[in-house]
Amino acid sequence: MIITKYLPQMFPQVTVDFKSDFDGYRFQRNNQRIFIISVFLVFEQLFYGIFVSGRGSNLHAVYYISAFAMLLMSLVCGFFILHKPENIRIHHKIHELSLGILGMGVALIRLLFFEFDMLRIPTIYIAVLYGVAVLFYISYGYGLFLYAFLSLSIILLTPLYHPGTLTSRYIADISSNGIIAWIVSAMNYRNFVSIFLNRKEIEKKNEELRERSIRDELTGLYNRRKINSVLKEVHARAERYASDFTVIILDIDHFKHINDTFGHHLGDIVLRQISAILSENIREVDTCGRWGGEEFLIICPEADVPHAEGIAGRLRLLIGEYKFQHNKKVTASFGIASFREFPDLDSLLKIADMRLYQAKLNGRNRVDAVTVFSLV
Repeated sequence: MIITKYLPQMFPQVTVDFKSDFDGYRFQRNNQRIFIISVFLVFEQLFYGIFVSGRGSNLHAVYYISAFAMLLMSLVCGFFILHKPENIRIHHKIHELSLGILGMGVALIRLLFFEFDMLRIPTIYIAVLYGVAVLFYISYGYGLFLYAFLSLSIILLTPLYHPGTLTSRYIADISSNGIIAWIVSAMNYRNFVSIFLNRKEIEKKNEELRERSIRDELTGLYNRRKINSVLKEVHARAERYASDFTVIILDIDHFKHINDTFGHHLGDIVLRQISAILSENIREVDTCGRWGGEEFLIICPEADVPHAEGIAGRLRLLIGEYKFQHNKKVTASFGIASFREFPDLDSLLKIADMRLYQAKLNGRNRVDAVTVFSLV
């Protein structure tokens, strides 16, 4: 029970919702580190090959082979920096571990064949062991496998290449360093996961705040401020490309009577249900919002008056046929105006509102899209 309770806190995991983002983020961070280190190691290994190791020796060849391998790895990293993968697949995950595995392999070879000493662990081995733990973000399971495999390899191979030299102290030193290095690696990965999850939580809260700032609290539709912003964008696009768009303003008929007779609670229910009807029955490209009180506004890009009239007519029928609470029937009136008729945005909205008013004067539960008014 205690392990089950505290294990997620000790080793936090990324949820399925964020896994794709996390894998991509981790890959880019690891790839950047591999690139920087591999470029450095190209010159470092060449330096040791030219000035430190004896020409023709085995160690001399190891330095040159390592430099060539680092050059190839830096080129692969450069490719991934310029062409970020959309989905992280198995070969990307292998690439993330490649430098760590290569470094451990080189450290193992040098420890066994070039720098074997029962009294101390070579510096290259320690550097690789803890460098991989600190520099790269390796998952808990992969890290445990790598460090366990490296430690066991040394313990099992040492008697083969250096018979009679393996001691319990040497085994303890190798094992304890492997365990400590894995703990460091796990802590590094844990911090990386925690930072990522905290960032996602902040992004989520910011998105919620942004949505609240543009949504009407009662209906969930866009509020007037957001609708005005969309109107300006659509209007600017229509001017730029000489295209058309229409606005539909609708008002719930006798809404004051609903509030006075049945109470504001039912009035709020009607507003929410009509909002649902509107949002579910407009085109994906259309934008709907609460314009104020019981008025709603729909923006229809690339739609002329006849097209918008068809949309409004369908919505009028759906609202009129819907059974609200207490089997109450509700109707709505609509006014329509287009950019082609009135290129000025203020005039466009004013005409749509005047046509809505005319629809109410003509008996309500109507769509008015053709009444001519003078704006003078």
